[in-house]
Amino acid sequence: MKILAPNPNTPVPSVERALCVFRPVSLYPSWERLALGRQVADREDLGDATSFLRQLPTGPSRVLISRINPRPAGYMLQQAREFATRFAPNAEVDLLVEADHLSHLSPSDVSWLRRVWGGSKGLGSLDPTLTQELSARNYDALVLLYPDAIGLGWGRTERVLARLRIPTTLVINGRRRVFVWDAESRRALRRRRAAEKLWVAEMALALVIALGGVPLTAWDFLGRLFRKFRRVRA
Repeated sequence: MKILAPNPNTPVPSVERALCVFRPVSLYPSWERLALGRQVADREDLGDATSFLRQLPTGPSRVLISRINPRPAGYMLQQAREFATRFAPNAEVDLLVEADHLSHLSPSDVSWLRRVWGGSKGLGSLDPTLTQELSARNYDALVLLYPDAIGLGWGRTERVLARLRIPTTLVINGRRRVFVWDAESRRALRRRRAAEKLWVAEMALALVIALGGVPLTAWDFLGRLFRKFRRVRA
């Protein structure tokens, strides 16, 4: 993987016009909408799931949010600002976010940006007018701001943004790591996202416990029978 920060192994490309993109993580939207009527992106979104019937469908989201610890938009924009100041101080930087998320941004979050664009929910599509306006800007870099480490739920957004044909795509994640979004990193991200959402590590541990538990239980049962038999014989 081509890392730009904090331990670079490849040079930072020249950037004159950049489009930063932020969207919250997407975990289990169907279950979240069933319980709460909306998707969640952080612990605050889960705060009103107080009843058992609401907590049950959002249980996986609660656990996953605690594990991945997604960063808010303000934090990610600060990381983008620091990166631009260090590596592209003269670049013009714009931001694309969900239109519904604009109200979550403070003036200090966006004061350094040239323009802020509002897109559809989840940025799963771009209307023709917005696509035309973004293409007309001739960006030379697309900067994806993952609030977590691997961009959970970003798959569709990435495919939509790829249609803009911006030459260079970079990622700044919630762990302050900056890397190039290329074929190698995409393959690695797909594997890690699948493992995270399918609970591969947990299922593997459960399988080990189950496989190890059966013979141990059988051994204990046979031991009890043997000891009981010896007492009867005595």
